[in-house]
Amino acid sequence: MTQIKVLVLHGDDAVRSRVISHLQDLGSFETRHYASGRDARDACREFYPDIVIVDTSVLDVATSELIERLRPSVPQQRLVLTSATSASSAGHAGLLRHEPNAVLWSPFGRWEFQQAVQDQIAALGEISRAS
Repeated sequence: MTQIKVLVLHGDDAVRSRVISHLQDLGSFETRHYASGRDARDACREFYPDIVIVDTSVLDVATSELIERLRPSVPQQRLVLTSATSASSAGHAGLLRHEPNAVLWSPFGRWEFQQAVQDQIAALGEISRAS
């Protein structure tokens, strides 16, 4: 089985490090992480992640364009959005525009995060078996 590629976009260095740590606890992934979509845009010209984990703090034009550009390259790609914004806020509509496969509302714990990622890995496996 090929190694799962994960892209992490989060503006907060401490949270981004914690997310990477949670991923490492789950297993071996090829991971790239950036503070913004602008930072990731050039780096992702040859990196096509299976799972994209992005926080709404970096859900700007550059990040939206990056997500929209990457999705056709990896049709089975899974999108996990994290947000400190409550589900009832106006920002929720912006989240749904990207059709996330999972949404985690901050603060989220290690178990909740890892479960969301494991669910996406399982979905990737189901998609590949159906192909």
